[in-house]
Amino acid sequence: MKNQLRAFFCAAGLLWAGAATAQNTVPNASFDNWENRPLSNERPQGWLTSDDILYQLLGDFLTPRATRLIEKVSETHSGPSAALLTPKNITVVGFGSRPVPAILLLGDRFRVSIEDLANPASLADITRSRGVPFTGRPTQLNFWYVFAGAPTDQANVAVILTKGNLKNGGFTVGGGTTTMPLTSSTTEYTRFTLPITYTSEVAPDSIRMGFSIGGNQVFSSGAAMAIDDISFSTITATANPTVAGSLSVYPNPSTNGLFSLASLQNPGVATAPLSVTDALGKVVVRQAAAPASAANGRQLDLRGRPAGVYLLRLDTPEGVVVRKLQVQ
Repeated sequence: MKNQLRAFFCAAGLLWAGAATAQNTVPNASFDNWENRPLSNERPQGWLTSDDILYQLLGDFLTPRATRLIEKVSETHSGPSAALLTPKNITVVGFGSRPVPAILLLGDRFRVSIEDLANPASLADITRSRGVPFTGRPTQLNFWYVFAGAPTDQANVAVILTKGNLKNGGFTVGGGTTTMPLTSSTTEYTRFTLPITYTSEVAPDSIRMGFSIGGNQVFSSGAAMAIDDISFSTITATANPTVAGSLSVYPNPSTNGLFSLASLQNPGVATAPLSVTDALGKVVVRQAAAPASAANGRQLDLRGRPAGVYLLRLDTPEGVVVRKLQVQ
């Protein structure tokens, strides 16, 4: 029996089908619709959870049977319910207690092994999903969250837009992924925005999405995050050439990954909130607005990053300023 369980841990997969959705929205984006699934407690419709994965892989080996890593809560940003993600130490008969992150995944088919639950970077490898139909090209993923825990707790969010079957000539059109800056507990719902970067001009045909907390397998007592009201937006307004031209980035290329941003004539440009994405669309740096004094030389540190081209985005009061950065 233990050999069978080890096989579950190493190789077992999960096949799950969800409902289709409209072409430019995601199913149950406000987590208002829930359902009871076999061998598990209530789950959000259209979403796969870490509880589903555990029950499909381990079943009666779990103690207690109700892991409840994902739960419905009535404290919401809007509507009747939100999704609460709570990482926990789960007891498995014969294997003791193991830390398991809380994971929410979107898609109509997944093949996930138990080992994926211990891999926070991949969010249970959302690329294994066929995704749900989606043809839009939004520039931002938005959602609202509240968080309880410590700054050492780790939460991740990822979105991938694809064209075709990834296993048979399909490819990634765009996406974004980041570790959320959980510096302190948030008692009121706070909006979080994840920029989406595109590497292809074609329209996607599907989307995959994932949220997790506790992925570092070390989480504080009472760590939890509630998510509500997922949406997309498209920012088309870009700063006029005069505003964009007021930004100086030096040195560029950089031999060591250090850059300085300056805009003495328009301090709001160099000091605006910024993000930097790599060639795959992954957010590698995110910074809040800097003080006005930083307009004469704001530091941007990409040291340790692989050589290549990165995309700097500054959300200024006068529009978006984008600049390519090169690390040699």
